[in-house]
Amino acid sequence: MQKAILRWALIGIAVILVGPVVGWFFRLIPSIDGGSGVTPLVSLSAPAGIGFGVAGLLLAGAVGLLAARLVGYRDGLVCMGLAFSWACWSTGSVTDLVRVTGSVPVFRLAAEGAILGLVAAGLAVLIVRLARDHDDPMAGDAPLASVSSLVAIATAALGALVAGWVVARSELVGQTLWAAIAGGVLGGVLARVAQPNCSAAATTIGVPIVATVGILVGEALTTGGNLAQAIYAGATTPLMRIMPIDWIAGMLLGLPIGISWGGSLVERHVHDGPGRPAGIPASGA
Repeated sequence: MQKAILRWALIGIAVILVGPVVGWFFRLIPSIDGGSGVTPLVSLSAPAGIGFGVAGLLLAGAVGLLAARLVGYRDGLVCMGLAFSWACWSTGSVTDLVRVTGSVPVFRLAAEGAILGLVAAGLAVLIVRLARDHDDPMAGDAPLASVSSLVAIATAALGALVAGWVVARSELVGQTLWAAIAGGVLGGVLARVAQPNCSAAATTIGVPIVATVGILVGEALTTGGNLAQAIYAGATTPLMRIMPIDWIAGMLLGLPIGISWGGSLVERHVHDGPGRPAGIPASGA
């Protein structure tokens, strides 16, 4: 009971107190036209944009680490994702950016995803490693530098892209964030099923991969002539609609759910059977 109360209190802190400050950091990024068509690297000052973006991530990571130390790594990742999701409502969509810049800043968005994604992944790994329940069997025990982890990372990234493609039906922030959350859930499930002993920390390394390549894959698979015209017409592939910031927040929220669901699937499959994978005990163990 006390743990549940503490969990909801931390979620409230992440959403009500920390999240608005994270959103405020992103609203401080100098916009080209003074409007909402801005992201850290699509702005008047890329250094300032990245600085405010990293500051927002660090603040979200701080509440995530607090939750991890007090409750567990899943709560830590969720609280970090909830706090950082405020950034999604404080930045522009791809259509906003095209309207402001007159072009499609695909490579700047990919670079943004790589930079912020790497910071987010580093914080997520710390959350898992320093969590109160870091030795929970569901956290996995495979080293980060292992074949198991590499397979888990690749599987999580691929699953996220597939789910994002299916769910992102429009550019509305709620839609794109839900698509990224669905990506995290499916990526976490597939990673755990493919490699039952994979580390939960390893799956978070898929965050910068998806935040970087999502927009690039979306552009490559968008057919037709002018990409900007396709964006205005809503004729792009769904992956073009999900911004790197959406991917970061959504995967932080979805991965712990997917990891848990995937672990439950594996545990039921091997329950009381031979060849149980390392790191996943039978029920009651």
